[in-house]
Amino acid sequence: ATDLIDNKKVGVIIGPQNTLQAEFLTYLANKTKIPVITSSATGDSVNQHHVPYFLRACVKGSFQAAPIAAFIQAYGWKNVVLVYEDNTYGVGILPSITDALEAIDVRVINRSAVPTSSPDYRIDEELYKLMTMQTRVFIVHMLPADASRLFARASATNMMTEGYVWIVTDNIGIVLDVLPQDTIDTMLGVVGFRPYVAKSARISGFTARFVTRYRAKFHQDPNVRVARPTIFQYWAYDVVWAIASATEKAINLRSTPRNLVDDPEVSPAGQDLLNS
Repeated sequence: ATDLIDNKKVGVIIGPQNTLQAEFLTYLANKTKIPVITSSATGDSVNQHHVPYFLRACVKGSFQAAPIAAFIQAYGWKNVVLVYEDNTYGVGILPSITDALEAIDVRVINRSAVPTSSPDYRIDEELYKLMTMQTRVFIVHMLPADASRLFARASATNMMTEGYVWIVTDNIGIVLDVLPQDTIDTMLGVVGFRPYVAKSARISGFTARFVTRYRAKFHQDPNVRVARPTIFQYWAYDVVWAIASATEKAINLRSTPRNLVDDPEVSPAGQDLLNS
């Protein structure tokens, strides 16, 4: 990012892909006055501080707390366990989910923090602890790679059988269509949440173009499944159009060329582009 800003003189950065990366880029965006816009960093921890140059073009993770609670209430479960990544992304959603569950008189009887990139034996230790809980209703909030390993181990320890309830948050639910088949096979029965996309002519047109290009790029790779766009790809498409429109507007608003600032570390177009 610093190379792009210092040497390429870019006026806006699209990214980062996840919340952990966003924590650094929010600082960089504010320091350099370069707008950074993300279509996939959904974690709530990103906006804890005043970061006007960091823009989110996706829903926050906490927005799914209410629908998850409604699902649990519909089945009458009274106790749940939260399973999450042991980092700022993992813990970021916990307050909102806990509050939503408490509002419907559901108790969080335990929180299981799984270190990222844990060896199998460490994951197995956490799973054996879950077996001893008073409930078998688990809400999993992890990034797809670590969640895939968790469910592979859960399947190996017969915890994906009848009687267990596994609910995954949207970062997993969104990518279910494009996960490898062997991963999907270990997740049968999991309930996933993801943002709803209403059908429309624009959505249908984008989907058709996406699938055509996808097949053209990956048709020789037997390991890649042709899938519909994920919500992240819809948002990414919107981000590109938003930046193009904002850039055009910022240029048109400049009646005469002017140098807004003299500080070489600050983008002269940053504030104009942010306003647009």
